Amino acid sequence: MNRPVLRLVVLSAVVAAATMAVAWWTTPIIGGVFGLVAARRGRPAPVLTPLVAGFLGWMALVIVAAVRGGAGRVAEVMGGILGLPGWALFAVTPLYGAL
Repeated sequence: MNRPVLRLVVLSAVVAAATMAVAWWTTPIIGGVFGLVAARRGRPAPVLTPLVAGFLGWMALVIVAAVRGGAGRVAEVMGGILGLPGWALFAVTPLYGAL
């Protein structure tokens, strides 16, 4: 596996694990730390790597929630509150990780 792909996989796993262990707000912190470390190593701070890693990490969390069950009901209730169909929350949630 080449380094950029490995970096992306590891960063995705870190985002997902930190979100589960701590909270949602760890996602931008992890992205910022990644950018600072990359800049200190003399590389231009890559924007695409933490963006895709955040998306993949949050997508993994959505898939795990859907497989475990109960997420459909939560999406239905939250969608009703927000005036969106339940499936829209599953589609939009991983986009937060990409911010």
